[in-house]
Amino acid sequence: MHSKINNSSSQLVRDRLKNHLIFWPMLVFIFSLWLAYRYFTRFPVWFDEIFAKALFFGLPVWFYVVTTKFNQPIEIFQPKKLWRGLFLGLAFGGIFGFVIVMMRLLQQAVVIRPEAVFMADNFDYELLMALFTSFWETLFFFGFIANVILKKYQKISLINQSLMVSAIFVLFHLANTFIRFHSLSAIMGQILILFLLALGQFLIFYRHRNGYLLVLSQLIWGMALLVYGW
Repeated sequence: MHSKINNSSSQLVRDRLKNHLIFWPMLVFIFSLWLAYRYFTRFPVWFDEIFAKALFFGLPVWFYVVTTKFNQPIEIFQPKKLWRGLFLGLAFGGIFGFVIVMMRLLQQAVVIRPEAVFMADNFDYELLMALFTSFWETLFFFGFIANVILKKYQKISLINQSLMVSAIFVLFHLANTFIRFHSLSAIMGQILILFLLALGQFLIFYRHRNGYLLVLSQLIWGMALLVYGW
């Protein structure tokens, strides 16, 4: 009798893990910790991008993979996907960068001209920070969250799946947005940029399932935002 109860409990746990029932509670918990970290701490940018995101984004993904045996989050970084991902990442990143330039041009009457940004004193540092940001966010928001949503909500439309992932992406970035910007127009503009980035990245992820592609395209997007003052 005792053995049957144990087997029944074990089966219940396996069913819950298989159906991703811990996904939303875990996500709410991570978001609460991340929100508290953003509002109550002021560490340097390099610490946030390298160590804090490893703790809040990387560690939960590892825990989820180990606990549920759901390996899709790490499969997007399979070595065989590297070169295709890099080439496609350059292509999509170039498109994103062009969109940033056009949006900046429409927002302000400025003259767009080439600049030797690679020669700037802090270019290497900014590029490295953007790389860490892109990696951890790709792993967390697309390798983990997007994969689970695609699996857990297979019956809903791709549009609704993309909106769910994009909304979560924006929600996790709201704290930093309110810290950096103070006017309503600037906040709404940043939210729009974040939403468009998440939506574009999700659609690329849905088609290619390639982490290298997403890392490089987001890196170029982020550097374009930095160069053009966003």
